[in-house]
Amino acid sequence: MWSKLQTFAQRTRSVYVVATTVAVAVIAGNALSLFSIVEWEIRDGFFRFRTDEGVDPNIVVVTIDEPDIQAAGDWPVPDALLAELLQKIDQQSPRAVGLDIYRDLPEEPGHEALVETFRSMPNLIGVEKIIGNRVNPPPVLEELDQVGMADLVLDGDRKVRRALLTASDDQQDDEIKAGLATRVALKYLESEGIELTPVDAERQKFQLGKVSFVPLRPNEAGYSKQALGGYQILMNWWGRADAFTTVSMADVLSNQVEPDVMQDRMVFIGSVAPSTNDFFETPYNSSQQANQKVMAGVFIHANIASQLTQGALTGRKGIAGLSGLQQILWIVVWSFAGAGSSWLISSRQRQRRQYYFHRSAFLAVVGMSTLLIGGAYLAFLQGWLIPMAAPLLAFLISGAITTNVYRQQQLKAANVDLQLALDQLQRSKLQLVQSEKMSALGNLVAGVAHEINNPIGFLNGSVSNAQGYFQDLKEHLEVYQAEYPQPTEEVEDHAEEIDLDYVCEDFPKLLCSMKDAMDRIKAISTSLRTFSRADAKDKVSADLHEGLDSTLLILKYRLKANDQRPAIEVIKDYGDLPAVDCFLGQLNQVFMNLLANAIDIFDEAAQQSSFSELKERSQIITVKTALCAEKNAVEVRIGDNGKGMPEAVKEKIFDHLFTTKAVGKGTGLGLSIARQIVAEAHSGSLSVQSELGKGTEFIIQLPLSA
Repeated sequence: MWSKLQTFAQRTRSVYVVATTVAVAVIAGNALSLFSIVEWEIRDGFFRFRTDEGVDPNIVVVTIDEPDIQAAGDWPVPDALLAELLQKIDQQSPRAVGLDIYRDLPEEPGHEALVETFRSMPNLIGVEKIIGNRVNPPPVLEELDQVGMADLVLDGDRKVRRALLTASDDQQDDEIKAGLATRVALKYLESEGIELTPVDAERQKFQLGKVSFVPLRPNEAGYSKQALGGYQILMNWWGRADAFTTVSMADVLSNQVEPDVMQDRMVFIGSVAPSTNDFFETPYNSSQQANQKVMAGVFIHANIASQLTQGALTGRKGIAGLSGLQQILWIVVWSFAGAGSSWLISSRQRQRRQYYFHRSAFLAVVGMSTLLIGGAYLAFLQGWLIPMAAPLLAFLISGAITTNVYRQQQLKAANVDLQLALDQLQRSKLQLVQSEKMSALGNLVAGVAHEINNPIGFLNGSVSNAQGYFQDLKEHLEVYQAEYPQPTEEVEDHAEEIDLDYVCEDFPKLLCSMKDAMDRIKAISTSLRTFSRADAKDKVSADLHEGLDSTLLILKYRLKANDQRPAIEVIKDYGDLPAVDCFLGQLNQVFMNLLANAIDIFDEAAQQSSFSELKERSQIITVKTALCAEKNAVEVRIGDNGKGMPEAVKEKIFDHLFTTKAVGKGTGLGLSIARQIVAEAHSGSLSVQSELGKGTEFIIQLPLSA
């Protein structure tokens, strides 16, 4: 029994290898969102194919179209007209009214009337925009806490498939704000005695009547963590614009609507005029169906409110996607299904004609594809999104590869010895070539090192010897002059010709200068080794001051005065720092970026000011280090007294590809990489302080090891 299992495992080994490899590749592609567009299109097709659920009985949409705008004479419509519209709507006693029109500024005439109308309607919810280009809410409604967000979240193809129920406003101390549809729906449900109650705070699960809500998690339904700001859910669309009772503003103003059409309902007011450009792509418009129009934003808010209220009142399910782990398992299952079915068909068709093999393979593909698509659609009707593109691709690829592998097994068996010999020969050849390359490279490095070290060592030793030799010669000359105070005329002429006194005085200085130059070369060599220090796999304990000093030494040539500006002064204020566990090579790169940017600031100033103007104000770069005991961290501050930066630049200074330098002089990568090195590689922080006209200071904080 055991031997049979071993034989079977050996025979089907290709199935496991192919299925696993294909699954890993497809999972990687899925993680990179390579199949998102296809999955979105399939999901959109499901929505279009699904049976319409009729007209939502709880919602009325009041539209403002082009004739309404032309009749009003302006857009936005005047406050007096909007106040009249709201008053007529309020007369029908709706439970909640959502005004999907920005009203942050007065639109005379009639502003006072509109303000009074706002105050008289506690069931009215206005809108604001907090994401991207902000639009403030109506001041009165903000004061009354009757404001919701109009923001919508778009997928990569610019379609709306998710609902943003709440979001934090980063410009108002991260205050949690609800969307327009959320606030209108909750206002409507208050009359039913239904409130939003927390169920699981950790999972952010809430109960609303007969339905519960959980926000989208990272990798659920293919959405990354970066795309899931705020409290988002997948939209279970009620329908197109014709799925809601719709009346025009003109009909409301002229009393041409039923007197109870809005009674006890939610009312949304918004523009459907093309000139206002408040339209979005949704699952109901497709590139294959040109007659399907984009949807006005007010109908999208109506769909969100419908999803919330219908779920709370009737238990209508939302839509949930598979988690990241569930998607991985789903792809693995289909990859093994493709490889296994392909191996099974191939093994049974060995003695039959090729026609039977192709027929069986075709039927298997059609059958499994139908099973997957049909099952996914049935799951969709039950509120689940089952991925199809990635698993179907894994099924097809693993099946095709397994078939090809199976067909080549006999040929490979016949040529195994030759193949092994050829592989061995190729490996030996590669090893020999690589060995020769490494040997040549090692000899080259050794030769270069020898040729550099020898002259430096020779010169260093020779200068020291020359100093001693000269001292001996000078003493001998003094003895000679003492013994023969009256030299011959020829000796005196020669001494005067070579300026013997000056030579005796200047030659020691020359040797000292040569000695200093050699020390300078050695210091530069040491600094270069420190700056270009290769980082090990793990952090090592290092002195940050060495890195700062080596970086400053390398940049010393840029600090010197030139024809356009005076020299830049560097003020070092080093504290008593302990050794820090870090990747010093990477930190040196950070120091280099910050110091080079400070020098660039002064070089740019030199293009705009004269040398005399620059000389009146010292150009200073400060480098300070200190120990922050309360934070168990060290702090490095690199600042300049340049022109500083405005607030708008300061907010984006660490953004990827953002630069204030001229074209060709900056890539926008330096500070982004610097922050990444500090934050990700060292768990520290890199921040900036700047004031126009006074300068800029970058602050690096690195935690000390526990």
